[in-house]
Amino acid sequence: EVRARIAAEGGTGEKYIGDAGYALFGAPSSHADDPLRALRAAHACRDYAARPDAPFAVRIGVETGEAVVDLAAAEGTHQRMSVGPVVNTAARLEQAADPGQVLVGPRCHEATAMSARFRALGPMTFKGLAAMEVGELESAGQAAAAIDPPFVGRRGELEILRLAHRRSAERAVLALVSGPPGQGKTRVVRRL
Repeated sequence: EVRARIAAEGGTGEKYIGDAGYALFGAPSSHADDPLRALRAAHACRDYAARPDAPFAVRIGVETGEAVVDLAAAEGTHQRMSVGPVVNTAARLEQAADPGQVLVGPRCHEATAMSARFRALGPMTFKGLAAMEVGELESAGQAAAAIDPPFVGRRGELEILRLAHRRSAERAVLALVSGPPGQGKTRVVRRL
C-alpha cells in the first residue's frame, strides 16, 4: 500500500530496513517538482495509516538535497542505491517524528513553500547534524502553476543548436543537450 502511494507520485521505494522504508524521488528520472511529489506521497501514506483498519502507524521524515545515486540499482534491485547527507537527515527526521507525523527539513520546506502548508516546530538538533528548522507537514497541495520567466542568455548554446539544425538539411546531425536537472535544457530546446 505504501509503495503504491510512493510510485503514484513518481518515487522509487528503495529498500526496507526492519520496519522502516526508504523512498527516493528524482532517480532514475527526475521531475521539476520532486520535493512536492515526495510530500504528496508522504501525505498519502500518512492518510492510509490513519485509517481505522490500517495495520500500522507511520512516522515520516522528508528532506531535499543531493545524493550519490547508483542509477543501475535505481532501475533494478532498488538496494543501496543512494547515499549522502540528505539521506541521513531524512532518517533523523523520521526517527524524531511521532506516529502519524511528517517532519520536513528546511530545504524541502523552502522548495515547496508555495504549494504545501507546514506548522513550524522551530530548530531541532539531531545526532551528527547541525541544528535545523523543522516543520510538520499539514497538507501537500498541488503543483504550483508553472512560471515562465523571460528567456535570458544561452546565446552560444542556441547558436550551436541552430547551426546543427541548418546542417541537418544536408546531412544527419546529432545534437545532445545535457546537464543537471533545473539548468534549462528544455527551455533552450523549446526556444530553438
